[in-house]
Amino acid sequence: MDLSGILSQAGFAFQMKVFLKQVTELNPNTVASYEYLDDISASTSLDELSGRIGLCESRLIQVKNTNVAKRDVVQIYTNWILAVSKHESISSLWLLYSDDKSLSAHFDAITANQFIESLAERAKKFSRSNAAKLKASLNDDDIVRLFSCVKEKASAYAINENAINAEIRDNLSSIFHLTSNVDLFDERVAELRRRIQFNVSEAMLKAIPYKIDYESFMQLCEQICAKISSKRFEPDYSAWMAAADGDLLDVRESSREYRQLHSCREDALFITQHLYFCEYYRSINYERLAKCQADTVASLENATFNNFCDSCNLLKLDGKDEPIRRLIETKRCQNSYAYNDHEKWGSCIWLTREETPTEKRISWKDETND
Repeated sequence: MDLSGILSQAGFAFQMKVFLKQVTELNPNTVASYEYLDDISASTSLDELSGRIGLCESRLIQVKNTNVAKRDVVQIYTNWILAVSKHESISSLWLLYSDDKSLSAHFDAITANQFIESLAERAKKFSRSNAAKLKASLNDDDIVRLFSCVKEKASAYAINENAINAEIRDNLSSIFHLTSNVDLFDERVAELRRRIQFNVSEAMLKAIPYKIDYESFMQLCEQICAKISSKRFEPDYSAWMAAADGDLLDVRESSREYRQLHSCREDALFITQHLYFCEYYRSINYERLAKCQADTVASLENATFNNFCDSCNLLKLDGKDEPIRRLIETKRCQNSYAYNDHEKWGSCIWLTREETPTEKRISWKDETND
């Protein structure tokens, strides 16, 4: 059984937790970076001017959720030497590995001669590796000098995943007001996780590092507090969708909402997109009900159904009544009870479900049993 995909996802999730911890520890004049020089890096400048002209100290963090073997140690040192050779501001180098994994004694015991020997072997075997790049750019004397510098700055720490989660919560306890409402606090923490992971993923798709400074972090937290409160639940749609179930289409193929969307367009991407709108509405809808806002839910869905009826009547008058036009026209209508367009569109699909009361059920294509 090939576990590489699962292990890769687990490694990404672990690295994201470590990065989120770094983000929640940001202070004025600090920046946390993902996949810049190393897996994670943290930079601190004395003041704003120092940061603008590059006078800052940086910590590089290598994150491992696997056993760290001798060959991994050589690769880690290689990456760090390459970084230090180009960036004098690097003040410390950390290897953070899961406490249920092992670290080779080679991390502390490796000598310059052993590193040079291993580097030469790896460079010869892999011509496009960082080892080959290092060998081609520096002579052995320079590599030995930089190796000594790196070893002096390098440290390895075993970290516990549950402890990381606890530290993240503790770091956010004041910003997200833990003492006033634990459930609300948890919702805000979950939203921050989704937003940061989405931003990182978007940067990775563009093949650029993701960076966030203290001011941007605080602005993001303020946005989250405004959109997720005791009276409101409006998660960012793009971040929410990126974290949602990817098998939504397969799960829903037997549903009425799928059948109704299929009558509009026989296109999987179109159908999936609208099923995501429906799921997004479902998540907001349940939060509204949990917050005792049933009246708002009823008003929103009544407005959606009335918009559907008006759209059908106008289309019939114009002689253009067909499923896809019903959907498009209903989506275009205003609904002041919805937080955003995605919630409004989701309510349109939600009301096509079999479970919807007949008097409020929407049909893009009329069915004989309606």
